[in-house]
Amino acid sequence: MNPNISHQENLEELLMSLKFIDVIPSVNSPAFSELLDILAQHIDELILSNVNLLLALLYRVDVDESKVRNALNNTDKQETDGHIIARLIIARQNEKLKWRRNYL
Repeated sequence: MNPNISHQENLEELLMSLKFIDVIPSVNSPAFSELLDILAQHIDELILSNVNLLLALLYRVDVDESKVRNALNNTDKQETDGHIIARLIIARQNEKLKWRRNYL
């Protein structure tokens, strides 16, 4: 990771790149775990430093804020909040990919 680029910029870049990929790795693959961990780490850092920016990024990626709240409130906390939110982001991106494949 480039030390001159903030975690916020890294997360924003990662989220925006997710918008344009054609394949999300399958849930049981090492690539999925790596993607999830990288995304979760940036989200956890944003939770501590700038929640408003995180909410703005989630809005841009089109993750429903109520789903985030429900997921965070209804989990047994075996995962970090970053991992929970990252899973929601990846799930939303998968929904978009399916929609594009079916309707475009």
